[in-house]
Amino acid sequence: MIKLNDFEKSIVESMRYENKKQVTLPGRDKILINLHSLKFMTTGQANQLFCNTFLSEIVQLLINSVFLYEDGFG
Repeated sequence: MIKLNDFEKSIVESMRYENKKQVTLPGRDKILINLHSLKFMTTGQANQLFCNTFLSEIVQLLINSVFLYEDGFG
């Protein structure tokens, strides 16, 4: 691993935020409420457990993407 001096560390750290622009997503609260209600959605078939888990994971990824987008990772 490469040892960095303080100046190099500050350069590397500044790159983290260089092109990051925080935004506010219009209708964010409504989107999150709708996604929250979808989080508990099921296929209605108990033998399709993997599908139910997959749907839940998809919704969680969408929720995470809203927050990441607002933090400037869009």
